[in-house]
Amino acid sequence: MDPTESPNATTSESGTLSPAYCAHHSRKRKHTGSTDSPTREYGLMRDTGKHDTARFIGSASGIHFIRGVYVRLARKSALRTSQSNNINDLVPGEDDQLRPDNSASDGDEQGLWRSQELLQDATESGDADPPPFEQLVEWSRSYFEAWHPTLPFLSAPDVLSLFEKVGASGVASLGNLEQFIVKSILSISLADSRQRGPFAQLMPSSLVFRTVEEAMSASQFALCQPASIQATQAALAIQLFLVSMLRLNSASRLGGLIVRMAFHLGLHRCPSRYPFFTKDEAHMRRRVFWCIYCIERFLCQALGLPLDIRDDDVDVCYPGQEKHIALSDEDDGRLQLLTYLVKHARIRGLILELRNKSIHARDDTADRASYVQAELAKWSNEIHDAVEDELAYEESAPPLPISPGHRLYLLVLKYESMISLNRPMMTSDPSSPAYSTGLQNCIFAAKSIFITLKRYRSQNRISTDPMSACLLEPMLQPSFTWAVWISAFILIHAASERQLPLASALKNVESGKEILRHIASRDTTWPEYCLSAIDELTAAVRELSVPPNLPHRDPKAVTLTSSGHLRYETGESAPPSGSPYKPGSDAQAFPIPSDAASFPTASIQPTAIGPGEGQESMVWYDQLFANSFGAIDYPFLAAAQFDSSIDPMWSYLR
Repeated sequence: MDPTESPNATTSESGTLSPAYCAHHSRKRKHTGSTDSPTREYGLMRDTGKHDTARFIGSASGIHFIRGVYVRLARKSALRTSQSNNINDLVPGEDDQLRPDNSASDGDEQGLWRSQELLQDATESGDADPPPFEQLVEWSRSYFEAWHPTLPFLSAPDVLSLFEKVGASGVASLGNLEQFIVKSILSISLADSRQRGPFAQLMPSSLVFRTVEEAMSASQFALCQPASIQATQAALAIQLFLVSMLRLNSASRLGGLIVRMAFHLGLHRCPSRYPFFTKDEAHMRRRVFWCIYCIERFLCQALGLPLDIRDDDVDVCYPGQEKHIALSDEDDGRLQLLTYLVKHARIRGLILELRNKSIHARDDTADRASYVQAELAKWSNEIHDAVEDELAYEESAPPLPISPGHRLYLLVLKYESMISLNRPMMTSDPSSPAYSTGLQNCIFAAKSIFITLKRYRSQNRISTDPMSACLLEPMLQPSFTWAVWISAFILIHAASERQLPLASALKNVESGKEILRHIASRDTTWPEYCLSAIDELTAAVRELSVPPNLPHRDPKAVTLTSSGHLRYETGESAPPSGSPYKPGSDAQAFPIPSDAASFPTASIQPTAIGPGEGQESMVWYDQLFANSFGAIDYPFLAAAQFDSSIDPMWSYLR
């Protein structure tokens, strides 16, 4: 078989050999039927047991790396028990993987809100008095402070006009698209209140989406109606709500419709080139398109999907950087944050094309990598002044145009991109300079993420309730969950490879777990899942640090109840009393099937005679991936004999 391809192309991306293969092949030690591993990451095709529902998750999500970490630890430790579960090969946001086979079609069993959060007697027919305009503004404050500056696809004055109508005549007086916009805004704000503090007044249930299914059903107009700016804005509002709740599969499906609507409207063409658009219309068209672009790039990276929007098909100018007409002096810099985020989204796409594109079309050359690295460094220099700590400014200086929460967001995006750019280099030979470079850069970025988030959390803790998971200014951006999750894996992996002191890794990971506990108060399931994955990983590393002649403690684990819900047994991240993890929340929306999230009954007893060298990895490897829910994309690796000529991943995993 040609050594440049994976033999199982239907279940994984095919790979090509690294340039070092040809240059150094003659000097490599020869093994029977072996080849040198390519410096590539691979996606995963999940075998769900039903071939018409097989799911693909791309390598950009980090799935290749985390599975590689598990396998490396498996080779070093045979002390894994059947109490562990293998939900840990999921990626935060894969809500399709948590959806039960027979989910309720009406969504009644998947309610998003607690009973004490909504005023249940308010109906869309107007049986109750509509809330006053001032109350609607107060409820939506979080949206306009946290989300609108980053994705300003709506006109704030237009939204306030909708609030005036609702306050005067109720939500039923609005058109369908207007209702969806109002519901999306208030649903996002209500979810934000879980991380900030409850509202003083209960919100009527008629003003929010009560289930994810209701939100998705509301988006049917995108299929049935001709595209328009308002329809695109309404669809974007629903998509942003789904993203804010980490329902990324659902948001991605809706995003495909939104991208097509944008193309039908010509939003990918700069409106300044067409004289019939007024200045305000052109301004809004640019804002809507760049918001679509930013969300699309985030979802493609988070789920490892191909790009929907190609940069060479777009000629829309950046906000405040118009090239087709003369610039006016009226720009007040309010869209500066959007400009930063759009430029970062472009870099995110460059990294995806460089490191994670289909193997046969990937242009992962040294020159291309240097170009992408330079673009990331250029963007980092652009945002440097914007993310400077406010303490560095004099009191007489004007207020910074970007809030502390958004400066935190920009910093985390910078370190996220460093990880995405360097993580694939860790698939090379561990003795190679490329591996060392990638690992050390990822360690730096991961530690920087933890330090930055920890500092922000300490600055925004509620002084009157220090034990509360809420913050004065909460961490709301959905990418924070992924950033903490992948950073924890990087540091634990580095510690297991003796590239970082274990104490340092655990210290940073523990601070990351505090961040996840704060994010988990939103009740989106995924922070709790990340906590369980990190707990299992740290338990494995702690086992490896114990001398062989000392007894091992049972690893702390998070198990699943019979109904498929996450339950903490002895893990360090078990929520204390009064914590935000509560039943009846979104964590129950898509319970994990217990038969799909547990290992086979066979287990390895710590007190039993250990297996021979190399066999212990096979035992745990089979336990980790030998079920239909988390099937490995190379099923023949479970055979008794491993042959690296069959699987290009195996050489570097050894």
